[in-house]
Amino acid sequence: MQNFKSILLVLCLYPSISLAKNFGMSLGGFFSSQSVFRGAQTWPKPSMMAGPSFTFFEKVSLKGPSLTYSFLDKKSPFSIEAGVHLLSDGKPLISLGSHDEDYRNQRSSTFEFQTKFSFKFRGFSAGLMLAKDLDETKALYSELNFGIPAYIKFLSLEYLIGIGEKGANQYSYGPSAVSGVGWQQFSLSYLMINLPWDGVIINSASYSKVLQDENKTADYIRSNEGNFVFRTILVWNLL
Repeated sequence: MQNFKSILLVLCLYPSISLAKNFGMSLGGFFSSQSVFRGAQTWPKPSMMAGPSFTFFEKVSLKGPSLTYSFLDKKSPFSIEAGVHLLSDGKPLISLGSHDEDYRNQRSSTFEFQTKFSFKFRGFSAGLMLAKDLDETKALYSELNFGIPAYIKFLSLEYLIGIGEKGANQYSYGPSAVSGVGWQQFSLSYLMINLPWDGVIINSASYSKVLQDENKTADYIRSNEGNFVFRTILVWNLL
């Protein structure tokens, strides 16, 4: 399973922009100041990943540990996607600091089926993600997010909140976690385009916080409920 996880994680990349009608391919790099899963810190040191992503017929996308299908045209203000995602909390492929796996990395790898709905209008966005664990807990999980444009062009603000059944929150935070709201996140992103190559750079800063006292003191959190993360994503479109 570890080898399979490594192969999938090498492919980890944010959505690519397909330049071919039937096939698109992009290369990308990803830097993160630390790794956080639904508000829970999983790796306290900076990390990097790099690899390709693929799009077929502008509908099917392989983006890292995710295989998704898009039901609507990209030009539509509405988006509906469904797919399978690998969840894992292990050591990043490239860790930029010395650290060993510990209480933060006790989750078994599992697959989650996710359905995403989103709407965008003049910079404002709203989205809903519904998910079900297919292997480990069989529990339901959901996310709501709202985004607004900032005064500076290509700058955006987003708020996200996650809500889970007891099993979903126990998977994220530890055996003593409870159902209901699990975490929230505020993020600020800046998109850089018109670069020397055909691609984009996305810089983002986010602050996430685990919610409810039982979740904050659960074994995978141990009162480390707030985390700040800086990320840089570079995308090169090849096809």
